Amino acid sequence: SHVLSLIGLCATVMLLVLLFMLKLLEMRTPRDALVVIYLGFFVTATAFLFDQGILLTLYQVGVLLVLVAALVGLQQTAGRQNPLSALRVGGMLLLQAVPLMLVLFLLFPRIAPLWAVNAPGSARMTGLAESMAPADVAELARSGALAFRVSFDGDIPPASELYWRSMTLADFDGRRWSMGAPLLSRVSWEPRGPQFDYQVVAGASGQPWLFALRGASSNDPGVLQTADFNLRARAALNAITSYQVQSRPQSLLQPEGLNAAERARFLALPEGVDPRSRAWAAELRTRHAGDADLIDSLMQHFNREPYHYTLRPQRLGQHSNDEFLFDTQRGFCAHYAGAMTFVLRAAGIPARVVAGYQGGELNPRGNHLLIHQFDAHAWVEAWLPEQGWVTYDPTFAVAPERIERGLQDAVRGEGSFLEDAFLSPVRYREVGWINQSRLFWDDVNYQWQLRVLGYQSEQQLRFLQNWFGTTDWQRIAIWALLLVLLATVPVVL
Repeated sequence: SHVLSLIGLCATVMLLVLLFMLKLLEMRTPRDALVVIYLGFFVTATAFLFDQGILLTLYQVGVLLVLVAALVGLQQTAGRQNPLSALRVGGMLLLQAVPLMLVLFLLFPRIAPLWAVNAPGSARMTGLAESMAPADVAELARSGALAFRVSFDGDIPPASELYWRSMTLADFDGRRWSMGAPLLSRVSWEPRGPQFDYQVVAGASGQPWLFALRGASSNDPGVLQTADFNLRARAALNAITSYQVQSRPQSLLQPEGLNAAERARFLALPEGVDPRSRAWAAELRTRHAGDADLIDSLMQHFNREPYHYTLRPQRLGQHSNDEFLFDTQRGFCAHYAGAMTFVLRAAGIPARVVAGYQGGELNPRGNHLLIHQFDAHAWVEAWLPEQGWVTYDPTFAVAPERIERGLQDAVRGEGSFLEDAFLSPVRYREVGWINQSRLFWDDVNYQWQLRVLGYQSEQQLRFLQNWFGTTDWQRIAIWALLLVLLATVPVVL
């Protein structure tokens, strides 16, 4: 890993910064100063590889002002050095460049870069990985970082229906659930029920996983639909990404049946683990001939027995499902989803864990949902004849307040909500002025992401069609030339 770090993005940027510093130390002549200023422009640009937020942008505008003023100052004679005058001239030059910048931003073709870089620390930001153990999800629940935002075209479904799928975990090694090899079967589903149209804006996660409600499809060219009914990007998300989704949550997923390979995979369990869970599954099977009846009995068991939803579960040993189901009975969503999937498979019912997020916080200023890392969730899909993959959430049977009102209400009694994030403003949502300030700043950032960072080729084509009535680049080029000439008139004057 040390060798790889010497040729990565961070190392390249640090080399440029080092050159800037060394050149600054040896600066003797106006030519040296000119080189330092030019290096400063490059260093300023590299900052946007790490962050493209509003605060950094405003800071970089101040940096540009200083660099341009330094260029102006180089033209002053030794007998007439006036830094304030150089700043005024530099500010005037930047203001004169604003109209030209706007024309180029709006009309110049939005071409994807010829290279791609991975955002530093992106694996930690995404919160989701290709495998899951209960402790992983519990750790996510202690983070107030934002995962993604969603804007609905119409009414927003109730919180209890907001299950944001990201990936399905089909393989179990006795401790962890993982994705395993991708499925080769084709996507087959029957659309049913009302359709919800919405836009998702996800951050730079460094992963290709996308987020959508059940029964999702997308017309965006950069979005793929997987065989397990999830969405993923064609490439890792190395920048803020926006995509449109249409979902029909009541759709039947793969109702025609499973082939032999799929059925074997969704029934597979490792040998020699959790013997008590296997025995209990066999007992349930003798009492319930129908798969649906067995699952209902299992859900009632979670609701009836003294299970407790907590972010402070006890450590589990080798037979983790046995210890959780029959001994501790204290856990997080990953405990319940993993244990239920194990029991269903042991009873001969194909099942898998679904990982993603559940719920969301409404920002009334922009009428969009905020989905945080502490909304990370895991639930179960079981395959039933003529119904396909059916969603079951054992967490709802144990702690319905987690699904209906969110994590903060579910763990209010034990005080574990964001206990390790004392400075997170999300922790103080019940303090009026803090919450209002947080939501206002969030809406500002959301509009920045949608209208500035999200202004890519598709958005540009829609803009050109709305304003110029055409997307013909020859006609657009004529308009761009005329607008550039108009933008340079103040400079000429």
